[in-house]
This record gives sequence, C-alpha cells and structure tokens, in this order.
Amino acid sequence: MKNCQKAVEEKATEEKLILGLKKQLQEKLNEISEKNKVLLDLWRKTNEGEEKLLELRWKVSKIPDLEAKVQELEGIVSSQEETLAAHNKILLTY
Repeated sequence: MKNCQKAVEEKATEEKLILGLKKQLQEKLNEISEKNKVLLDLWRKTNEGEEKLLELRWKVSKIPDLEAKVQELEGIVSSQEETLAAHNKILLTY
C-alpha cells in the first residue's frame, strides 16, 4: 500500500513538474514571438529606409544633368533677350 501511495505521489509531483515546464516553455515561446515581431518590424523599416535612400541617390544623380539643362536654357534665354533687344533697337530707329 505504501508503494502504491508513493507511486501516486511521485506521479502527482511529476505532473506538477511537467505542467510547470510547459508553462515556462509557453512563456519563452511568447517572448520569442514578441521579439520576432519587433525584429520583423525593424527589418521592414530598414528596407523602407533603404528604398528611400536609393530613391534619393537616384534624384541626386540627376542634379548635374538638371544643372546642365538650366545653363543651356539660360543661354537660350540670354540669346533670345539679345535678339529681342536688337529688334527693339531696330524698331525704335524707324
């Protein structure tokens, strides 16, 4: 009878231990899941930042072309202003 009672007590202790370990395991899994969510969010933000950086680099690379175009247009405007001034001068002499 004592052996049977001892076996029942050991089984109960074992079950308590198993439940405790399951609880600890679930808590660890929850922590890992939460950390994983944070890491995935950071990774997403990093990717968004990299995309913005690439877009900015592309825009910056266009600046020299745009500056050259502005200078070209300024030259055209200057030439047209000179032509207009010459025409005005001719009209004023008549």
